[in-house]
Amino acid sequence: MASLTFLTTIWGEGVVFTWLVNMTGISALLVWGSVGIISLRFRMAFRAQGRYLSDLPYRQPFFPLLPIGTIVLAILMFVAEDIQPLRGSI
Repeated sequence: MASLTFLTTIWGEGVVFTWLVNMTGISALLVWGSVGIISLRFRMAFRAQGRYLSDLPYRQPFFPLLPIGTIVLAILMFVAEDIQPLRGSI
């Protein structure tokens, strides 16, 4: 991503800075959405192996609601992400 800073000579600092800020925000949304999916999949696989969730050393509060809420919020924020500056500057 550091090589993108050389694009400031072509498009200007404000445009490239907006690209970097948008990429940072989108990557954070993807990470949190992935954490929610991984949490659900781990617990499903743990149960499928015949193990009990009470055997886990850490119990996630609000288990089914918290990961699902994280996934839904990540999807909603990804859809609502304002990527208009990217379209207008290319």
